[in-house]
Order: sequence, then C-alpha cells, then structure tokens
Amino acid sequence: MNIVKKIIKKPEAFQRFTGITVKQFGILVKQMRPLWRKAEKDRLMRPDRKNKLGGGRSYELDFYEAVFLVLTRYRLY
Repeated sequence: MNIVKKIIKKPEAFQRFTGITVKQFGILVKQMRPLWRKAEKDRLMRPDRKNKLGGGRSYELDFYEAVFLVLTRYRLY
C-alpha cells in the first residue's frame, strides 16, 4: 500500500513527519505537478540522451510519494 495513503489518515503524524498539514500538502502537490511534468518532458526530450525514450530504469515512486519523502527528509535532516 502507498505510504502516503496510510499516513494521510493520521493528520497529526503526517504533520510531525513533514512539517505541513495534509491540506497544505494537497495544495503543494497541486501546484508542483505541472512544473514537474514540464521538467520531466524537457528531461526526456533533451538531445544528448544516452537511452532511447522509454529506455533505462523507471521510477519506483509515484509523485505523491516523492514529494512526501522530500518533505520528510527536509524535516528530519
């Protein structure tokens, strides 16, 4: 199960881990997703790629998990 889906059910624990509320997390994800999509598209379309499009290793985390982990890392370290 997705770690974010588990911890989002416990708002106090979520805030302790990330330093922001669940509502703020939703707003942050909503604002960041279009920027991330554009950056990802630019990264995949750059002319000096070594692998063809779709080649190489794929992400194992979805976008929500990645944002959650970044926030947790910033909070704890």
